[in-house]
Amino acid sequence: MPLNRVCLQCGRCQAACPGQIILGDFTIDPRGCKSYLTQKKAALSPAEVAIIGKTPLVFGCDICQDVCPHNRN
Repeated sequence: MPLNRVCLQCGRCQAACPGQIILGDFTIDPRGCKSYLTQKKAALSPAEVAIIGKTPLVFGCDICQDVCPHNRN
């Protein structure tokens, strides 16, 4: 069951995101998101491959989820 929580706008996700895809108004530009790109069905561009190489993770990322206070406990 999804939780009905409002973003606290604490900025932790913005600070932690290696792709810096969480914008100032807390919207997300998925074009630089490793989780998004590694689930993409089409071939990746050289720029997208470079984005994926920014973290040591092979698939996905979810660092924003790890640092979000709503995801504690």
